[in-house]
Amino acid sequence: MIKRIHTPTTLSVIGHVNCYLLKGDALSIVDTGTRTVETLVIIEEMLKEEGYKLSDIEQVILTHHHPDHIGWTDAFENAEMLGHEYLVNWLNPSGELTQQYDAFYEENMLLNGVPRKLLSHGTDGKRLLDFFGKKQLSHILYDGDRLPGHEDFVVMETLGHAQSHHVFWNDKADLLIGGDLIMYPAESIPSFEPPLHPKGPREKSIIQYNNSLEKVRALPIKTNYAGHGDAIHNMTDLITERLQMQSARSKRFLPLIAKYGPIHVFDLSALLFPTRYMNNMSITLCHTLAHVDYLVSVDLIIEKLGEQGIIYYEITTK
Repeated sequence: MIKRIHTPTTLSVIGHVNCYLLKGDALSIVDTGTRTVETLVIIEEMLKEEGYKLSDIEQVILTHHHPDHIGWTDAFENAEMLGHEYLVNWLNPSGELTQQYDAFYEENMLLNGVPRKLLSHGTDGKRLLDFFGKKQLSHILYDGDRLPGHEDFVVMETLGHAQSHHVFWNDKADLLIGGDLIMYPAESIPSFEPPLHPKGPREKSIIQYNNSLEKVRALPIKTNYAGHGDAIHNMTDLITERLQMQSARSKRFLPLIAKYGPIHVFDLSALLFPTRYMNNMSITLCHTLAHVDYLVSVDLIIEKLGEQGIIYYEITTK
């Protein structure tokens, strides 16, 4: 049995957050919504309609670590926490995690041309930790695992939107609990996040994301229970459409790179988002960096390290 719990969020672009009550050999909830009183009240009311209380939930299964999905992990006092290894630190945030987070952003912003005096504009993500539930992960899920208590579901690692993202594939019913891998009508975006191992290189999240979409497109999915919006029944067509749209959007960057290149990401972002790049730096830089990563991957542009340790991009010459 799968029952959607429709919870609110302050992010109007993506609409409501979907949590799912999952009943099998265990009673589980997939994701826990945003950390607001309204969300918790709605979850409690929906559980009551099914004859349950918060304390009856035996497992909290997390699709990824973003705050609109893990806000109330600590509301389920008797539940074990199941999720990606990346969640180990994010469900138990510490000063060390904050330092690693800030170091990652500082290094990568400087590398992509952000003036040092503006670094504080882009390192605001650590404040999201205040919106995370604090109950620690008790069981790490790996790609290919069967979901405990729900053996019909296979865990699939689908990185890109988050460095912790999992979907859960029921290969008997041909249904997917898909988190934020793909949604409709809103679109998922690749995220600019520290890697699993903080001292490792930055992951090219758009490449991860495209690979994850291809991985899921190969499945005979009849229904995708998404993290936002309604259930999706045309997954193959929607994934194909989104991949084509992403490629076309990336290629729109080429005239600017041809005209102004060699150019770094910060200057390119300022050209693309002249009224927004300062106030929403973490978002605009993430967006711009994802597209140049894609263009590099398909050999349409090249990257070069400049003398000041800044990466510049220019059109590939053939």
